[in-house]
Amino acid sequence: MRMRAAGALACAIAPLWLAAPAQARPQAVIAFLPHGPGETRPLLEELAARGMAVGMTSPAVGGFKVRQMGLDMSQGARIPTRLYSGPIGPLRLRRGHLIGWAVALRRAAKAPGDLKPGLLASTIERAGGRVGFGGKRRGYSIAPIVAANQRGGVSPLQTGDRLRVFELAPGAAGLQQLDRLLAARGRDDFVYVVRAPYGTKLRLLPSAVAAPGIEGQLRSATTRRTGLIAATDVAPTVLRTLGIHVPDEMQGEPIEGRGTRDPKAVERVAARLAVVTARRPDTLLCLAGAWLALVAALKLAAGQRGVRAALRIGALAAFWLPGLSLFTAAIDPSRIAEAVVVGVGAIALGALTDALVRWPAGLALPAALVFVAHALDLARGSPVIAASMAGPNPAGGARFFGIGNELEMLLSITVLVGTGAALAGWPPARSPAPQRASVAFAVVAIVAGAIMGAGRLGADVGAVITLGAGGAAAVVTSLPGGPSRRAIALAIAAPVVALAALIVIDVVTGGGAHLTRSVLNAHGSGDLVDVIRRRVTGSLSTLGNPAWTLAFTVALAAIVWLAARRRRLLDGLPRPLAAGLVGAWFATVAGTISNDSGPLMLIIGAISLLLTIGYARSRPRPVTRPVRQLG
Repeated sequence: MRMRAAGALACAIAPLWLAAPAQARPQAVIAFLPHGPGETRPLLEELAARGMAVGMTSPAVGGFKVRQMGLDMSQGARIPTRLYSGPIGPLRLRRGHLIGWAVALRRAAKAPGDLKPGLLASTIERAGGRVGFGGKRRGYSIAPIVAANQRGGVSPLQTGDRLRVFELAPGAAGLQQLDRLLAARGRDDFVYVVRAPYGTKLRLLPSAVAAPGIEGQLRSATTRRTGLIAATDVAPTVLRTLGIHVPDEMQGEPIEGRGTRDPKAVERVAARLAVVTARRPDTLLCLAGAWLALVAALKLAAGQRGVRAALRIGALAAFWLPGLSLFTAAIDPSRIAEAVVVGVGAIALGALTDALVRWPAGLALPAALVFVAHALDLARGSPVIAASMAGPNPAGGARFFGIGNELEMLLSITVLVGTGAALAGWPPARSPAPQRASVAFAVVAIVAGAIMGAGRLGADVGAVITLGAGGAAAVVTSLPGGPSRRAIALAIAAPVVALAALIVIDVVTGGGAHLTRSVLNAHGSGDLVDVIRRRVTGSLSTLGNPAWTLAFTVALAAIVWLAARRRRLLDGLPRPLAAGLVGAWFATVAGTISNDSGPLMLIIGAISLLLTIGYARSRPRPVTRPVRQLG
């Protein structure tokens, strides 16, 4: 049956495309190539050998369903899979219509986003064009989902189709069909081929494009990473090729080419991104194990004084952690080596810092060096951050560049506490005046927020809110004589003012941050409310997992406990250090509320706060030796 379908498709391709060069209008092809027999080398190398620009396609955001990828491509937009509710529908082709299409439409309508399955085909049809599908006429395939219009209708191939969507034969036979498509391609035509998705595991898919002006490796403004595009980029690229206006509902960006055609380089990047998430647990276990062993050893060696030293080293290790993750991303070691370098290395650097830099200034050293290292990489387009275990995890599809939510919380806390530690570490005779400490907190929060939030750098809107709230709290706390009503009012307004400033900066510099696009493209308050609803729904969706619910509950209890015991915990600490800790607490709460992964942010923030409080309360005490009496 499969062989008969493949033969029929091969016969259909030739006459339809032989007529293409005679037509004045450009045409487009989307082709899905299943894995199969006869493939003798990696698909990217096969596609590069045919002169196509190569790259990987991100199929979905968080969680994976083959049918969802097809719907996302057909609508040119996507949201995390976990935000959908209800069944997706069978979406099997029968007599020119997808079974269960009405179910998919209802599911999209209930989701927190402006999602219109079938928008690509319907947009072409409204412009006077036609979309045809070539492949199996029965059963399941992703190709007819992409070819379906908003009514769920799928038309067979005909001469003159503006867009053709193919399910090629598996393996070598499909490559031969692709060769015929490329041989018949007109000068201005667009051909996109991708490995047909399979299974339930989220993985990057080898893909390639043959089109005028697209050479080397694939790239788009969605990913800002050479060698990587999103599935939602295909629809707007097709429409642009055909000279049709791209609807505002499409989130994707046009595909472009960058650099040289190097399939090996694309494969190396994809291989690294595929292991980032899996290596996080090993590294954290190695770090925790090394620290607990240190606590036990120092307890035996020096008693309570040793425990206090271990608490300081643990906090310093947490501050060094993102920097070491950046280092291993650059060298790409083995799984075990990375866990040891980051886990044990963070403890070793923490111990060294504690020995060489006096309390409490020790926290300032890793905070400054790690943030500067990340800022330098952001200026280069964040190539190393994206491959870091503390980075945004591009393989997950939610964010491909800049600062992710995990890193946002880590850097925000280290910046605020590190600033307080640096101010508190000055010798008493040269200690800055309280007013200057407030100014220092304000300047550091503004600069760090701009770096982390600007569209051309960190592109993390949440960081502006997180640092805005945390920085304002630190400023107010560090004011001499306590906060006034005016200071409190300014602190409350600080995050809002910071967001407005970020939008202005982003528009001027052309950064293209997600927040700016959401505001400028919004059609009234309803669209903005929809964005907020999507973020809240995404944040709460993780609590359906019992383990996440337990961890979130413990973290929330820790945050409440820290607030209730704040006077005792901060008593006796240098005022700037206490202000930095207060700012970190507010940053944790603000980041949890404003981000779409709030439970994760709260867990990270609670752990970081407990460690830094442990450092602050573990000031080294002078060693007293008994005086020997003569006599």
